[in-house]
Amino acid sequence: MLTLQEFLNQGLELLQDTFRFDEIVFAVKDSYKAEFAAFESKFPIVFTDDTYWNGEAKKLASTVFGIPFITNQRTQDFDVTVSCLETVANLCWWLLDGLPVTDKYVQVYGAVKTPRLVRAPVGTSAKVLLALACPTPDEHFVAPLVLTGGPMMGRVVDPGTFTVLKTTNDLFVAPVNFFERHRATTPTWRETPEQITKKLRLGSILDWHPKDVDLIDLTEGVDMVKIDLRQAARFGKASRPIVCVEQPVARGELIAIAEDDEGVDLHASISGFVHTVMSDRIVLAKERSFAQSSTA
Repeated sequence: MLTLQEFLNQGLELLQDTFRFDEIVFAVKDSYKAEFAAFESKFPIVFTDDTYWNGEAKKLASTVFGIPFITNQRTQDFDVTVSCLETVANLCWWLLDGLPVTDKYVQVYGAVKTPRLVRAPVGTSAKVLLALACPTPDEHFVAPLVLTGGPMMGRVVDPGTFTVLKTTNDLFVAPVNFFERHRATTPTWRETPEQITKKLRLGSILDWHPKDVDLIDLTEGVDMVKIDLRQAARFGKASRPIVCVEQPVARGELIAIAEDDEGVDLHASISGFVHTVMSDRIVLAKERSFAQSSTA
């Protein structure tokens, strides 16, 4: 078995060759210097201050490459891609071992009683994750307002129909009058999260950092998943199903293929049977009897 150091070095070499990057750089916060002290990377490591910025991608690109950003410019405008370690690790696993993304670590936080970090199969209902964190009852007498993508750049989703995507990292339960606060004091990318949360009066619900005790693993605890054929919310195309109803599937098995470069191959996130194949999603159930009697 590869060590973490070998895994990242070999994986990143393949990543650089596959996507033809001119350069790959590790950007690491100063507080993690000790963990990286013995790390023999084949790629440069740049340590940055411990402040996290609203425009973190821009800040990192500016620190590492000296790019002078102005308003409305993006890292892509300078042919720079900034990815978190989870995304890079998933790409490395695929390139080295052909392991697909079948589950995601999702933060469930905001106006909730107990913030959670949940490892959930792709296709898990948002309602399942929200129930684990318990939205604050005095804040939400009806269905809570939920965003994915964070309180600054996130989009509103319907918790009754939304399911975990390959790109899902969080579910943020917004407090009452959240958008009124947002419109009153629009944040900028040059501000830190601390400055922004103070502006929007969100400090009390965002002051949470996941710990091991907060983690709930649902990879074996979900009976049904609904996997969207179109995994990108704002772009991308639907994948083409290659399975049929009642067909048995194993976790990691290919169930839909990309038609072009704008789609992605999809794999079963649980073992079981194909319950339904629709124009926009594939529903999988653990038990054949459950698949035959349940509705999507």
